[in-house]
Amino acid sequence: MGNSWSDRGDWFWQDFEFSTGERLVVGLYYRDEHENAPGFVASRMPLVWMAAKIDGRENQADVYKTLESHPPDGWQTGRRWYGERPNVWRPLAPVLTGATFDEQREAFARAVSVGRTWIATGTGADP
Repeated sequence: MGNSWSDRGDWFWQDFEFSTGERLVVGLYYRDEHENAPGFVASRMPLVWMAAKIDGRENQADVYKTLESHPPDGWQTGRRWYGERPNVWRPLAPVLTGATFDEQREAFARAVSVGRTWIATGTGADP
């Protein structure tokens, strides 16, 4: 989505819209101390996060609860983004496997590609 992004100093994100209308924001945040997953101990390290937006469904509350109870493997459920969108996150450093920038970019793309499948988990759609 061309007009849905942020480049603040402490975090930045880009919002993407799928052809079926669902939206997925992917972002980076400067450290993890504000997360609250059970048993989580903050490392003060950067994290990558995703948040889903699915409008126009009678069962939207149920879809969001399903998303929050079924985060992708390796991701933690966080507080809703702006109090609305289900949010998942994970530490950034383990995602950036690779010796070169291109390898790290590909690893990052693979890590966040689970967002489409995660949304399908909530909606029951094909990923």
